[in-house]
Amino acid sequence: MGHDIVKQTPPLPDDLPAELNILLGVHFLYWKTAEVLDLTSSKARLSKNERGLLLLLEKPKRMGVLAEQMQILPSTLTSIADDLEGRGVVLRERSPDDRRAWRLRLTSDGVAMRQEIVGQVVHMFREVSGLTEPEIQMMSSKMLKIAQNIKANGLPEGAKSCP
Repeated sequence: MGHDIVKQTPPLPDDLPAELNILLGVHFLYWKTAEVLDLTSSKARLSKNERGLLLLLEKPKRMGVLAEQMQILPSTLTSIADDLEGRGVVLRERSPDDRRAWRLRLTSDGVAMRQEIVGQVVHMFREVSGLTEPEIQMMSSKMLKIAQNIKANGLPEGAKSCP
């Protein structure tokens, strides 16, 4: 008879403490955003690390700082930078503070690409989360507090610290 089968997902537990509901929400949000961002990045031909680097380059930064922020080895960052530099997205230049060190900055194409990614992420987050503007602002403030607390008390075991 041509009936479409709609896959029903099982209901979520309704007896969990607030802390577990938060973690469950973070898990689903991460899962869905990763899926959407991977689709977006494939159109722009960006890997997850390339996308992460662009998002972190709001201003020129030393490569060692970027490697630490991304929790990757400096050699991995160099490879990512080589690729993006070859595509005209970033420029590598000597750090004015320490001429031995290199820093990266976005080209005008890189700035445009970063702005496009930020816009897509904002749109996608609003669509996926279903939150209102005040809820987003409140959640942003709480998540930043959590991030700062974790950083102040030590990153999780296994997080790379690059010199």
